[in-house]
Amino acid sequence: MNLEELILNHKVKEALELVHNDKLPPVFIPSYKNRKGTIIPNLGDIPGEVHLFIYEDDRHNYPESFPGNVTVHEIRKEEFDSMGLEWRGIGPKREYMLEFAKQSNFKHIIMIDDDRSLDVWYPDQPRTTSVSNTKKKGSIWDAFKLALKLVNDYDNWGIVGLAHAEINCAHYTWKKVLKFPAHSVAALMLNVETLKDVHYSQKFGKTILEDLSLDVECYKRDIKTFELPFIASFDNDRSLSMYGNNTIASTKEDGYQYRCIMNTYLLYRDYLKFVLTKNSLFTIVPNWKNIEKGIEIVDDLLHNALYEACKKGDYQKVYDILTNGIKNDIDEW
Repeated sequence: MNLEELILNHKVKEALELVHNDKLPPVFIPSYKNRKGTIIPNLGDIPGEVHLFIYEDDRHNYPESFPGNVTVHEIRKEEFDSMGLEWRGIGPKREYMLEFAKQSNFKHIIMIDDDRSLDVWYPDQPRTTSVSNTKKKGSIWDAFKLALKLVNDYDNWGIVGLAHAEINCAHYTWKKVLKFPAHSVAALMLNVETLKDVHYSQKFGKTILEDLSLDVECYKRDIKTFELPFIASFDNDRSLSMYGNNTIASTKEDGYQYRCIMNTYLLYRDYLKFVLTKNSLFTIVPNWKNIEKGIEIVDDLLHNALYEACKKGDYQKVYDILTNGIKNDIDEW
Protein backbone atom coordinates (compact mmCIF):
# COMPACT_ATOMS: atom_id res chain seq x y z
CA MET A 1 0.00 0.00 0.00
CA ASN A 2 1.12 3.57 -0.61
CA LEU A 3 0.90 6.22 2.09
CA GLU A 4 -2.64 7.31 1.24
CA GLU A 5 -3.91 3.73 1.18
CA LEU A 6 -2.33 3.02 4.56
CA ILE A 7 -4.08 6.03 6.10
CA LEU A 8 -7.46 5.26 4.54
CA ASN A 9 -7.20 1.74 5.99
CA HIS A 10 -6.28 3.12 9.42
CA LYS A 11 -2.81 1.53 9.33
CA VAL A 12 -1.29 4.43 11.24
CA LYS A 13 1.74 2.57 12.54
CA GLU A 14 2.80 1.52 9.04
CA ALA A 15 2.23 5.05 7.70
CA LEU A 16 4.35 6.60 10.45
CA GLU A 17 7.19 4.22 9.72
CA LEU A 18 7.43 5.70 6.21
CA VAL A 19 8.16 9.19 7.58
CA HIS A 20 9.94 8.38 10.84
CA ASN A 21 13.35 9.51 9.59
CA ASP A 22 12.11 12.51 7.62
CA LYS A 23 13.32 15.93 8.74
CA LEU A 24 10.80 18.14 10.52
CA PRO A 25 10.39 21.66 9.07
CA PRO A 26 11.38 24.49 11.44
CA VAL A 27 8.77 25.16 14.12
CA PHE A 28 7.74 28.82 14.63
CA ILE A 29 6.05 29.62 17.96
CA PRO A 30 4.57 33.01 18.96
CA SER A 31 4.54 33.47 22.73
CA TYR A 32 3.55 36.12 25.24
CA LYS A 33 4.35 36.53 28.95
CA ASN A 34 5.46 32.89 29.38
CA ARG A 35 2.11 31.98 30.90
CA LYS A 36 1.48 28.76 32.79
CA GLY A 37 0.31 25.71 30.91
CA THR A 38 2.18 26.36 27.66
CA ILE A 39 4.67 24.20 25.75
CA ILE A 40 7.57 26.58 26.52
CA PRO A 41 9.18 24.31 29.18
CA ASN A 42 9.20 21.43 26.68
CA LEU A 43 10.71 23.06 23.60
CA GLY A 44 13.78 20.85 23.91
CA ASP A 45 11.58 17.81 23.24
CA ILE A 46 10.63 19.05 19.75
CA PRO A 47 12.63 16.92 17.29
CA GLY A 48 13.93 19.77 15.19
CA GLU A 49 14.69 23.46 14.86
CA VAL A 50 12.51 25.82 16.95
CA HIS A 51 12.10 29.60 16.58
CA LEU A 52 10.44 31.35 19.54
CA PHE A 53 9.07 34.84 18.85
CA ILE A 54 8.57 37.15 21.82
CA TYR A 55 8.54 40.90 22.39
CA GLU A 56 11.81 42.46 23.52
CA ASP A 57 10.22 44.02 26.61
CA ASP A 58 8.79 40.60 27.51
CA ARG A 59 12.15 38.79 27.55
CA HIS A 60 12.49 38.94 31.34
CA ASN A 61 9.51 36.58 31.69
CA TYR A 62 11.41 33.75 29.99
CA PRO A 63 14.38 31.59 31.05
CA GLU A 64 17.81 33.05 30.45
CA SER A 65 18.81 30.06 28.35
CA PHE A 66 16.98 27.53 26.19
CA PRO A 67 17.88 24.11 24.76
CA GLY A 68 20.24 24.13 21.80
CA ASN A 69 17.49 23.57 19.22
CA VAL A 70 15.75 26.83 20.20
CA THR A 71 16.44 30.30 18.75
CA VAL A 72 14.77 33.19 20.57
CA HIS A 73 13.72 36.22 18.50
CA GLU A 74 13.15 39.39 20.54
CA ILE A 75 10.88 41.63 18.50
CA ARG A 76 11.30 45.40 18.85
CA LYS A 77 8.55 47.93 18.25
CA GLU A 78 10.73 49.64 15.66
CA GLU A 79 10.64 46.49 13.54
CA PHE A 80 6.84 46.45 13.55
CA ASP A 81 6.81 50.16 12.74
CA SER A 82 9.14 49.67 9.77
CA MET A 83 6.79 47.00 8.39
CA GLY A 84 3.69 49.13 8.94
CA LEU A 85 2.35 46.68 11.53
CA GLU A 86 0.23 47.60 14.54
CA TRP A 87 2.28 47.08 17.69
CA ARG A 88 1.40 43.85 19.48
CA GLY A 89 -1.42 41.51 18.60
CA ILE A 90 -1.24 37.97 17.23
CA GLY A 91 -2.15 38.97 13.66
CA PRO A 92 0.72 41.43 13.23
CA LYS A 93 3.07 39.01 14.98
CA ARG A 94 2.17 36.19 12.58
CA GLU A 95 2.82 38.51 9.63
CA TYR A 96 6.22 39.36 11.14
CA MET A 97 7.01 35.65 11.54
CA LEU A 98 5.96 34.80 8.00
CA GLU A 99 8.04 37.67 6.63
CA PHE A 100 11.03 36.47 8.68
CA ALA A 101 10.65 33.01 7.14
CA LYS A 102 10.57 34.54 3.64
CA GLN A 103 13.63 36.71 4.25
CA SER A 104 15.49 33.74 5.76
CA ASN A 105 14.71 31.56 2.71
CA PHE A 106 12.91 28.83 4.65
CA LYS A 107 11.06 26.44 2.35
CA HIS A 108 8.41 25.19 4.81
CA ILE A 109 7.63 26.13 8.40
CA ILE A 110 5.24 24.88 11.07
CA MET A 111 3.42 27.63 12.96
CA ILE A 112 1.91 26.55 16.26
CA ASP A 113 0.68 28.50 19.29
CA ASP A 114 2.42 28.12 22.62
CA ASP A 115 -0.75 26.85 24.32
CA ARG A 116 -1.46 24.15 21.76
CA SER A 117 -1.64 20.55 22.87
CA LEU A 118 1.01 18.44 21.15
CA ASP A 119 -1.14 15.31 21.28
CA VAL A 120 -3.06 14.10 18.26
CA TRP A 121 -5.34 11.13 17.84
CA TYR A 122 -5.83 8.91 14.82
CA PRO A 123 -9.50 7.86 14.71
CA ASP A 124 -10.13 4.12 14.53
CA GLN A 125 -13.18 4.53 12.34
CA PRO A 126 -14.61 7.08 9.91
CA ARG A 127 -16.47 10.12 11.22
CA THR A 128 -15.33 9.60 14.79
CA THR A 129 -16.19 12.59 16.94
CA SER A 130 -15.47 11.54 20.53
CA VAL A 131 -12.22 11.05 22.36
CA SER A 132 -13.34 7.64 23.58
CA ASN A 133 -13.38 6.37 20.00
CA THR A 134 -9.98 7.76 19.05
CA LYS A 135 -7.64 5.22 20.57
CA LYS A 136 -4.48 5.72 18.50
CA LYS A 137 -2.57 8.54 20.16
CA GLY A 138 0.38 10.03 18.32
CA SER A 139 2.83 12.88 17.95
CA ILE A 140 1.85 16.11 16.27
CA TRP A 141 5.32 16.23 14.70
CA ASP A 142 4.83 12.87 13.02
CA ALA A 143 1.47 14.16 11.79
CA PHE A 144 3.20 17.05 10.07
CA LYS A 145 5.79 14.74 8.53
CA LEU A 146 2.89 12.75 7.09
CA ALA A 147 1.29 15.94 5.86
CA LEU A 148 4.42 17.12 4.08
CA LYS A 149 4.85 13.78 2.33
CA LEU A 150 1.20 13.79 1.24
CA VAL A 151 1.27 17.28 -0.31
CA ASN A 152 4.65 16.93 -2.02
CA ASP A 153 2.93 16.08 -5.30
CA TYR A 154 1.11 19.42 -5.34
CA ASP A 155 3.17 22.32 -6.67
CA ASN A 156 0.77 25.04 -5.66
CA TRP A 157 -0.08 24.26 -2.05
CA GLY A 158 0.17 26.98 0.57
CA ILE A 159 -1.23 25.69 3.86
CA VAL A 160 -1.78 22.28 5.42
CA GLY A 161 -3.02 21.99 8.96
CA LEU A 162 -4.88 20.33 11.76
CA ALA A 163 -8.32 21.25 13.00
CA HIS A 164 -10.08 20.69 16.29
CA ALA A 165 -11.47 17.21 16.75
CA GLU A 166 -15.13 18.13 16.61
CA ILE A 167 -14.57 19.93 13.31
CA ASN A 168 -12.26 17.41 11.74
CA CYS A 169 -13.71 13.95 11.97
CA ALA A 170 -17.37 14.84 11.66
CA HIS A 171 -17.06 16.68 8.35
CA TYR A 172 -15.31 14.31 6.00
CA THR A 173 -15.87 11.02 4.31
CA TRP A 174 -12.91 8.68 4.11
CA LYS A 175 -12.67 8.41 0.35
CA LYS A 176 -9.72 10.76 0.13
CA VAL A 177 -6.96 11.70 2.53
CA LEU A 178 -6.87 15.33 1.46
CA LYS A 179 -9.76 17.68 0.73
CA PHE A 180 -9.32 21.20 -0.54
CA PRO A 181 -9.95 24.01 -0.17
CA ALA A 182 -9.91 23.77 3.60
CA HIS A 183 -9.69 26.10 6.56
CA SER A 184 -7.40 24.86 9.32
CA VAL A 185 -8.01 26.42 12.70
CA ALA A 186 -5.23 24.86 14.74
CA ALA A 187 -1.59 24.13 13.94
CA LEU A 188 -0.41 25.03 10.45
CA MET A 189 2.38 24.12 8.07
CA LEU A 190 3.12 26.86 5.54
CA ASN A 191 4.78 26.58 2.14
CA VAL A 192 6.88 29.73 2.36
CA GLU A 193 7.92 29.66 -1.29
CA THR A 194 4.32 29.54 -2.53
CA LEU A 195 3.26 32.26 -0.06
CA LYS A 196 5.99 34.69 -1.10
CA ASP A 197 3.41 37.24 -2.30
CA VAL A 198 0.75 36.37 0.29
CA HIS A 199 0.28 38.23 3.58
CA TYR A 200 -1.93 38.20 6.62
CA SER A 201 -4.29 41.11 6.10
CA GLN A 202 -3.38 44.10 8.26
CA LYS A 203 -6.25 46.39 7.29
CA PHE A 204 -7.83 46.07 10.73
CA GLY A 205 -4.57 45.38 12.57
CA LYS A 206 -5.06 42.96 15.41
CA THR A 207 -8.87 43.03 15.25
CA ILE A 208 -9.23 40.35 12.59
CA LEU A 209 -9.29 36.55 12.40
CA GLU A 210 -5.76 36.38 11.07
CA ASP A 211 -5.63 32.67 10.22
CA LEU A 212 -8.85 32.91 8.24
CA SER A 213 -7.53 35.97 6.42
CA LEU A 214 -4.46 34.02 5.27
CA ASP A 215 -6.69 31.19 4.05
CA VAL A 216 -8.82 33.58 2.02
CA GLU A 217 -5.76 35.28 0.56
CA CYS A 218 -4.81 31.81 -0.69
CA TYR A 219 -8.30 31.14 -2.10
CA LYS A 220 -8.11 34.41 -4.03
CA ARG A 221 -4.89 33.27 -5.72
CA ASP A 222 -5.96 29.66 -6.31
CA ILE A 223 -3.32 28.43 -3.86
CA LYS A 224 -4.36 25.08 -2.42
CA THR A 225 -5.05 24.72 1.30
CA PHE A 226 -5.33 21.33 2.92
CA GLU A 227 -6.66 19.84 6.12
CA LEU A 228 -5.91 16.40 7.55
CA PRO A 229 -9.28 14.69 8.14
CA PHE A 230 -7.64 11.53 9.45
CA ILE A 231 -6.13 13.30 12.48
CA ALA A 232 -7.97 14.75 15.47
CA SER A 233 -6.22 17.51 17.40
CA PHE A 234 -7.24 18.03 21.02
CA ASP A 235 -6.62 20.90 23.39
CA ASN A 236 -5.53 20.97 27.01
CA ASP A 237 -5.78 24.55 28.30
CA ARG A 238 -7.86 25.78 25.40
CA SER A 239 -11.62 25.73 25.01
CA LEU A 240 -13.04 23.83 22.06
CA SER A 241 -15.09 26.87 21.19
CA MET A 242 -13.77 27.80 17.76
CA TYR A 243 -13.98 31.55 18.15
CA GLY A 244 -14.54 32.15 21.84
CA ASN A 245 -11.86 33.42 24.22
CA ASN A 246 -10.07 30.16 23.65
CA THR A 247 -6.56 31.10 24.67
CA ILE A 248 -5.14 32.29 27.96
CA ALA A 249 -3.57 35.19 26.09
CA SER A 250 -6.92 36.34 24.66
CA THR A 251 -8.08 39.91 24.85
CA LYS A 252 -10.92 40.01 27.38
CA GLU A 253 -12.39 43.25 26.04
CA ASP A 254 -16.17 42.94 25.73
CA GLY A 255 -17.18 42.09 22.18
CA TYR A 256 -13.57 41.91 20.96
CA GLN A 257 -13.92 38.54 19.26
CA TYR A 258 -17.12 39.58 17.50
CA ARG A 259 -15.34 42.70 16.28
CA CYS A 260 -12.63 40.45 14.79
CA ILE A 261 -15.32 38.34 13.09
CA MET A 262 -17.15 41.36 11.68
CA ASN A 263 -13.96 43.03 10.44
CA THR A 264 -12.94 39.83 8.67
CA TYR A 265 -16.36 39.67 7.01
CA LEU A 266 -16.00 43.28 5.86
CA LEU A 267 -12.80 42.32 4.06
CA TYR A 268 -13.90 39.03 2.52
CA ARG A 269 -17.70 38.93 2.37
CA ASP A 270 -17.74 37.10 -0.98
CA TYR A 271 -15.64 34.27 0.46
CA LEU A 272 -17.31 33.87 3.84
CA LYS A 273 -20.65 33.22 5.47
CA PHE A 274 -22.07 33.64 8.97
CA VAL A 275 -23.17 30.64 11.02
CA LEU A 276 -24.80 30.41 14.43
CA THR A 277 -22.84 28.45 17.04
CA LYS A 278 -23.57 26.66 20.31
CA ASN A 279 -20.88 28.32 22.39
CA SER A 280 -21.25 31.90 21.18
CA LEU A 281 -23.62 34.05 19.17
CA PHE A 282 -22.12 33.43 15.74
CA THR A 283 -18.95 33.04 13.73
CA ILE A 284 -17.88 33.06 10.08
CA VAL A 285 -16.62 30.18 7.97
CA PRO A 286 -15.50 29.85 4.35
CA ASN A 287 -18.35 29.82 1.84
CA TRP A 288 -17.21 26.64 0.09
CA LYS A 289 -20.02 26.64 -2.44
CA ASN A 290 -19.06 30.08 -3.66
CA ILE A 291 -15.32 29.38 -3.54
CA GLU A 292 -15.43 26.08 -5.39
CA LYS A 293 -17.68 27.21 -8.25
CA GLY A 294 -15.84 30.50 -8.72
CA ILE A 295 -16.41 33.59 -6.61
CA GLU A 296 -19.59 35.47 -7.33
CA ILE A 297 -20.36 38.84 -5.80
CA VAL A 298 -22.63 38.37 -2.81
CA ASP A 299 -25.19 41.12 -3.26
CA ASP A 300 -28.65 40.63 -1.80
CA LEU A 301 -30.74 42.23 0.95
CA LEU A 302 -29.68 39.76 3.63
CA HIS A 303 -25.96 40.01 3.02
CA ASN A 304 -26.11 43.75 2.55
CA ALA A 305 -27.87 44.07 5.89
CA LEU A 306 -25.20 41.91 7.54
CA TYR A 307 -22.48 43.98 5.90
CA GLU A 308 -23.96 47.25 7.15
CA ALA A 309 -24.33 45.86 10.67
CA CYS A 310 -20.68 44.86 10.58
CA LYS A 311 -19.65 48.33 9.40
CA LYS A 312 -21.37 49.75 12.47
CA GLY A 313 -19.75 47.15 14.72
CA ASP A 314 -23.20 46.08 15.92
CA TYR A 315 -22.78 42.39 16.69
CA GLN A 316 -26.19 42.18 18.37
CA LYS A 317 -27.78 43.36 15.11
CA VAL A 318 -25.82 40.72 13.19
CA TYR A 319 -27.16 38.08 15.57
CA ASP A 320 -30.73 39.40 15.24
CA ILE A 321 -30.54 39.26 11.43
CA LEU A 322 -29.17 35.72 11.52
CA THR A 323 -31.88 34.48 13.87
CA ASN A 324 -34.89 36.50 12.71
CA GLY A 325 -34.11 37.39 9.10
CA ILE A 326 -34.63 40.83 7.63
CA LYS A 327 -37.53 42.69 9.16
CA ASN A 328 -39.44 45.67 7.94
CA ASP A 329 -36.85 48.02 9.40
CA ILE A 330 -34.42 47.10 6.58
CA ASP A 331 -34.80 50.69 5.31
CA GLU A 332 -32.60 51.88 8.16
CA TRP A 333 -29.61 50.38 6.34
